[in-house]
Amino acid sequence: MENVFDLAVVGAGIAGMTVANKLSQAGINVVVLEKARGTGGRLSSKRWHVREGHSLAFDLGAPSFQSQTQQFEDAIDHWRSHGWVTHYEQSLASQGSLWVPVPRSSALTRQLARGCELICGVKVSELIRQAEGWQLNGWVQRNAPQPQTNETEQATELVRAKHVILACPAEQTCELLPAGSPLTTTLSSVQAKPQFVYALAFEESVLETHLRSNKLDVSAWLSPLIKQEGVQRVSLESSKPERDELGYKVVTVALSYAASQAMVESKDSDEGNHFSENGFPGWVASLLSLKPDFVLRHRWLYSRYPYEARLPYGYLEDQSGVWVCGDYFMAMEVEGDSSVESAYLSATALADAWLTHYRQQMPVDASSTENREERSA
Repeated sequence: MENVFDLAVVGAGIAGMTVANKLSQAGINVVVLEKARGTGGRLSSKRWHVREGHSLAFDLGAPSFQSQTQQFEDAIDHWRSHGWVTHYEQSLASQGSLWVPVPRSSALTRQLARGCELICGVKVSELIRQAEGWQLNGWVQRNAPQPQTNETEQATELVRAKHVILACPAEQTCELLPAGSPLTTTLSSVQAKPQFVYALAFEESVLETHLRSNKLDVSAWLSPLIKQEGVQRVSLESSKPERDELGYKVVTVALSYAASQAMVESKDSDEGNHFSENGFPGWVASLLSLKPDFVLRHRWLYSRYPYEARLPYGYLEDQSGVWVCGDYFMAMEVEGDSSVESAYLSATALADAWLTHYRQQMPVDASSTENREERSA
């Protein structure tokens, strides 16, 4: 097979980019395929055009993260030493030592993408077994915020690779696994909860006037929203280090999983910039006594895997040679809602096991890998 990668990774979130980074550093020729416009996954960020040549950046996924294990703490220390993450003093609640990537969350996964081929805006639809590896088919549409594909059209070849790692949500992984894979049964019990996240931008001068006139600080102003039933978390994005505010204060509001599920079932799941006097942003404005200048709503169809649904081990390997990692593993190591750490630990465990397997099964490739490592040292 010509122009064949050693490894194709599907999914450019923290799990996919961690495993790709570790294996590319070991000399493996890696390609990562991602359906969105950029990397991020659980650490996704978005740019919001506010005026000519200027955009606000804010995080739509995990607003920050902590460490429960020494392994992840060491990773954070490594990222911090490179200036990829920084300590964050949460202004709305005391949650211990928090960390955020800079200048926004998706920047961390972009740093991890160094050294491997990255193809965004492609949706992988099927894996076809070849004599010497895999052919990954799907659709390409790089210009849309999310690829809009007509799946009645026949998928075309995207890349070929000797090996495949799936680092995407369990539901999407099941769709890509080879027919008859026993992993499908295991993963079918792992179901994610949906979540809607709203980003609200307030002109800073107007907000400051409102706070002064009502003798409030930002925490007191947001307190009714934080306590509101149906709201899981509120994040003051503008308080994060190295955020360019451009004259606005940005607040993100994540609905509870129950409220989000109700919206999905009511089919009230469109996305985009809009303001609704009768919908959720309307009662936000009522609680805050101030109407946002901009409102953006984002739907996470696969937002979080409940702790009780997560798998206790680090990764899975299909008998056909397809490997799986993600934030729905490592339940024995990480408790609670720590998806970033779970994803990292899962990817690291898989990378170590995969590399050992690769070198044992393919001595010729392993030798060339060692030579590439020596040349890069």
